[in-house]
Amino acid sequence: YLNKIWVKFSIVIVLLLLVLMAVVFQFFTRRELAIERSDLQENMERIAKMVASIRLMDTEDDSLYSDWIDRIIRSDPRQNLVYIAVFDSRQRLVAYALNPRDLAVNAEILTPESEKEIVLRMASGQIAEDSWNDFDHIPVEIRFGRTSRGRVDVGFSLIEFNNQARDKLLVNAYILGIAFIVAVMISILFGRRFTKPLNKLSSAMIAISKGDLAVEVESRSNDEIGDLARSFNYMTRRLREKTAIDDFSRDLVFSLEHSQLIQMVADRIVEYMGASQGALFLLQSQGKDLFAVSKWGWPNRIDRKISIKF
Repeated sequence: YLNKIWVKFSIVIVLLLLVLMAVVFQFFTRRELAIERSDLQENMERIAKMVASIRLMDTEDDSLYSDWIDRIIRSDPRQNLVYIAVFDSRQRLVAYALNPRDLAVNAEILTPESEKEIVLRMASGQIAEDSWNDFDHIPVEIRFGRTSRGRVDVGFSLIEFNNQARDKLLVNAYILGIAFIVAVMISILFGRRFTKPLNKLSSAMIAISKGDLAVEVESRSNDEIGDLARSFNYMTRRLREKTAIDDFSRDLVFSLEHSQLIQMVADRIVEYMGASQGALFLLQSQGKDLFAVSKWGWPNRIDRKISIKF
C-alpha cells in the first residue's frame, strides 16, 4: 500500500494537518495558561501591596496584623493563599497567617510554633523538590518614604491552577485526536478521489498493451487529469484508425477479385462507422441516364440489386 499514490498523498496531508493543529493548539493553550498564571501572580501581588500599605508596623500590638491578614486568607474564595507573612526591617517574623489546606500536615495538631516554622521555611524557599511547581510566593517591600521597614511575603498554591492546566491540555489532546481521525478519513477520501482517474488510465494502458484498442477513459474534470484522459482517448482513436488502415491495406494485398474487394470495402466502412447495416453504391451510366447501383452490403450481401436513377 505504501507504493500507491493515494496512500502517500494521504500521509502527507495528515502529517501537515497534524503538525498545524498541534502548533495552533499548543500556542493558544500555552498562551492562555501563561495569561492565567500572570493574573494569579498579579492578584497575589496586589494582596501583598495592600498588606504592606497598612502602616501598623509602628504599633506595639502585632496581633492586629495577624488578625487582619488571617481574615484576608479566610476570605479568599478560591483558597489559593497559603500564608501571609510580615517581616520587620531585621527580617524577623512579626505577624503571619497560615492556611494548611494544601499542606501535607495535619492541621489539627499544628501549634503556633510549628505554624511559624512552616511559614519561615516556605518564605525562605525551603520546600520539597516535588512541590516546586505547586507553590510560589511574592515578596513586597514595606517602605515609609525612602526607609525600608520590612517586607510582606505572600505564598500561594498553584495546585488548582496546575490541575486546570492539565485538564485543558487533556481536552486539547482529545480534540487533537478526533481531528486526527477526521483528517485521516478526509485525506483518504480525497486521496482516492484524486488518484481514481489515474488508476483508470493505468488500467486502460494495460488493456491497450494487451491489444484491446476499444478501451476509453471517461473524462469529466477540466483539470490536468481530465486533459490527460482526453489525450489518451484521442490516442486510442488514432490507434484504432491506424489499425483499421493497416488491416485494410493488408486485406487489399490479398484481394484479387473486384467483387471481393468491393465487399471488403463495404464491410470495413460499415464496421468502422459502427453501423448496424450498410450498403455500397456505385454510379453507372446507361446512355444519358445515371444510376446509383447497390449490390454489396453488410452484414450480408444484398441479393437484390438496388438501382436509383439521377
